[in-house]
Amino acid sequence: MIMYIYKKIVTLPFPPPTVFKYLTTAGNFPLWLKEVLVAGKASKETALGSTMVQTIRILLPRKFSMHVTGFVHDRYFKIEALKGFGFLPGYSFSLKPVKGNATELTVYVQVKCNNEKDQHKLVSFLFPCGVQHYWDLYITLLGSCLKKTEKNAK
Repeated sequence: MIMYIYKKIVTLPFPPPTVFKYLTTAGNFPLWLKEVLVAGKASKETALGSTMVQTIRILLPRKFSMHVTGFVHDRYFKIEALKGFGFLPGYSFSLKPVKGNATELTVYVQVKCNNEKDQHKLVSFLFPCGVQHYWDLYITLLGSCLKKTEKNAK
């Protein structure tokens, strides 16, 4: 199995508990992570071992049973597909408090591919503008969503 990994580190002007709660709410995925078209409810409160079905656009929209394989409250969240289609997506988010009540967010995007042919398809079809272009957009959307959430909470 071949794995494609992308890493992005950003600072968000929100405290870690706010960012963590938003990231771990199943219904929020399609609002900011635009490759996730539909996110079903989590099998239980999001925690280690919980599952949810997500429809993710990988060449075509496909349903994946996503599993939470890493969870440390307000610090770390990992969700990934463990079986299914030739591409298996996964995301991990590490949160670290920084000065000014902000969060340093480290995102790892992983896509496991069954073979080299699939890996070539992934690079040429999924990320024609480069994965960085997409993740710059996703992080901008995440910041906008967090800002709306913060305003609604006040």
